[in-house]
Amino acid sequence: APEAMAGMREKATVGPLKVTPLAVVEDSRCPSDNMCIWAGRVVLRVAVEGPGVRRTLMLEGHKPYPLPGGTLALTHVEPAKSRGKPMKPAAYRFGFEFKARPDL
Repeated sequence: APEAMAGMREKATVGPLKVTPLAVVEDSRCPSDNMCIWAGRVVLRVAVEGPGVRRTLMLEGHKPYPLPGGTLALTHVEPAKSRGKPMKPAAYRFGFEFKARPDL
């Protein structure tokens, strides 16, 4: 399960960070009622604030993004995509996870 969930422009507390989804840059996920060779991906623009961090960045689903003190990942996107129905930004919910690692 994701550490924290947020909708568009809602702030989620993820470990030491505050993460705010700003825009879906890409949602090429395979519709749930389709069979696809490629699962597709979601790219989300987020604002991140925390110790030593205040920036806007792009998170791609399930790809950890290195930040001071650990990595941030977009781990969950709801709802599933369905064929022929465009997604409204307000319908999205996003799950995030922070994995702490000691700075070297």
